[in-house]
Amino acid sequence: MEGFIEFAGGHPWLVAAAVLMTIMVIGYEIRIRSRGFSEIAPADAVRLINQGALVLDTRNREQFDAGHIINSEHLAPDMIEQSIERLRKRRETALITCCDSGMASSRIAARLHRDGFDQVFNLRGGLTAWRQENLPLETRHKGGHKKRKGGKS
Repeated sequence: MEGFIEFAGGHPWLVAAAVLMTIMVIGYEIRIRSRGFSEIAPADAVRLINQGALVLDTRNREQFDAGHIINSEHLAPDMIEQSIERLRKRRETALITCCDSGMASSRIAARLHRDGFDQVFNLRGGLTAWRQENLPLETRHKGGHKKRKGGKS
């Protein structure tokens, strides 16, 4: 203990930086755990989807139509109130939110959790990570028909 006190006395800035980093890590962990939802990797999302999870794509309609996770539903952020009412029937279903990066959809995931949905997940890295894993997307063309693209062969 005397060695530490001597070290701290000789290196106050180093000790202050270590204390600050410790506080930041603890604060980050508390913030992550208090969000009420989890971030999941694309591979984990596939497992949940295969078990019946519903994917909610929070991007704008044009982006959604250009390519989205198969069987996902479009959830416009400005229509969140109506969407929550519609989703209440599926309260027991796991929900996965996604956007391009995972940032905007995390706000929707937090909102869903606050509104009583217990199994809420956000796709870590969003559809960018999904594409990097070479997982399939489907597009919606004029006339409403769907076409699959991408994915592992």
